[in-house]
Amino acid sequence: MSKLWPTALYHRRATFAALLLFPIASICFGSNKNLSQVIRKAGFIKHRREASSQPQGGDFWHTKGAMLLDDHNRSVKIAGINWSGFETLNGAPGGLDKQDYGEIITQIKNSGFNVIRLPFSSEMVEFPTIPTGVGFAGSNGPINQDLIGLSSMEILDQIIVRAKAMGLKIILDNHRSESGSGPEENGLWFTSQFAESSWIADWASLAARYSNNSAVIGMDLRNEPHSVGENGACWDCGGERDWHLAAQRAGDTILEMNPKLLIFVEGVDEYRGDSYWWGGNLEGVRYSPVELSIPNQLVYSAHEYGPEEHQQPWFTGATNAAILEEMWVNHWAYISDLQIAPVYVGEFGTTSASTAMESGYPGSQGQWFSTLILFLQRKSEINWTYWTANGEDRYAYLDSDYSRQHSNWTKTWLLTRIRGVRPSNAGRIAGSTFSALHIEPPHSNVGALSRASPETSASSNPVLTSRRRRRDPSAVRQRTPHRAPAFVRHSSISPLIATSRESEDAKRSMAENVKRATAVATATLRN
Repeated sequence: MSKLWPTALYHRRATFAALLLFPIASICFGSNKNLSQVIRKAGFIKHRREASSQPQGGDFWHTKGAMLLDDHNRSVKIAGINWSGFETLNGAPGGLDKQDYGEIITQIKNSGFNVIRLPFSSEMVEFPTIPTGVGFAGSNGPINQDLIGLSSMEILDQIIVRAKAMGLKIILDNHRSESGSGPEENGLWFTSQFAESSWIADWASLAARYSNNSAVIGMDLRNEPHSVGENGACWDCGGERDWHLAAQRAGDTILEMNPKLLIFVEGVDEYRGDSYWWGGNLEGVRYSPVELSIPNQLVYSAHEYGPEEHQQPWFTGATNAAILEEMWVNHWAYISDLQIAPVYVGEFGTTSASTAMESGYPGSQGQWFSTLILFLQRKSEINWTYWTANGEDRYAYLDSDYSRQHSNWTKTWLLTRIRGVRPSNAGRIAGSTFSALHIEPPHSNVGALSRASPETSASSNPVLTSRRRRRDPSAVRQRTPHRAPAFVRHSSISPLIATSRESEDAKRSMAENVKRATAVATATLRN
């Protein structure tokens, strides 16, 4: 359980730490800077103090070209995390059996994320019950006392209220029809028990329920539509299985209830004989885009995973960065490149092993993840939510004891690199002090990735012509959605953000100085 400091005591310690940091900070920034300038420039204390008060980019959001804008037409970006569990038989987000939901939301905010994607099931909406996955006694005393006796829908209400108070935004994700784990087995947005009309009615009820709550910025219509043999979802095939037409029907219904909501439409897995990840193939947008009744509210969503999820045919000993990037551009990133609409990578994740995050041998998990991070850093207008916060999932952002982040900090550092929008993209993360980081973390050689370049041309490699296998259902089941989350509480000081005008030598020197300053501040705050 994270240690909670009284506010006054925290600020006294933080101020004392800042005074201790001044000599070191002077080395970093020059002795002609006063203390407040140093603290503000380095991000010291500000991140912790403003975490719960800074507004998240106005109220509801809308789109313009490839960008998201808030009500004041300022560029905003989704840099968030999934928190699964509502869609499961437990009926509640993971971790509520061990931590108070307010504490978990606080830690999400303090971890630097600005959006939470909450998967749920149609069954939860239509047949709300009191969930089994909520505890009321933690290791340090009572927890979740205001959730006693509440149904899953009422708990969702409470989570959204608390998230709004913390300045966080919410995306609701219809993950499946019946409560359970993983995507719907039939690949569709309806089943024999839950017809399409019920699915649309569920969305209408949710849109009405939260119509006056600007914390809920959008609806992810269905998780990972995909084909199953000759059945399942398709794009631009006509009939009841045509996902892009169903998305239009549901999206227009939602917008009738609230014309300011973002409508997130995932892809399928196969289009014109080209197979990709479930929900990740958006090639059909080129020829048959989703057309909503209200413009500038549509966001296309893709899911992206590496070979640890399933050994796709493009993960081979010949795979290089150029091959991976061409795959991403062809299947979903072109939508952003061509300014058709914003793109949102709703799920991507990796384990916390160092080899699964840093550049490794061709076709490896590490090569895939590190290359994706560099790709998203370069195309910083692309939005994302990491899968997942839940601490027991194999892709967990948090440790399984729910009190801290996973011990391998490389994942956190890599995600921090893609939180911001580069100045050249005229964007920013709403309400966030983060920007694209260029400082290498201690004990890591990941920084070398930023200087890597594709080794060979993708057009010459045969694996690009072989994309016939979809994600294996057994692999989906291994990535169990219901896990109990824990979140890191930031007691350390935010690292300095290096500007693009500074030389590489200056960046490295400043990084070392900031690391020393961080160590001093951390020791002071924890004592």
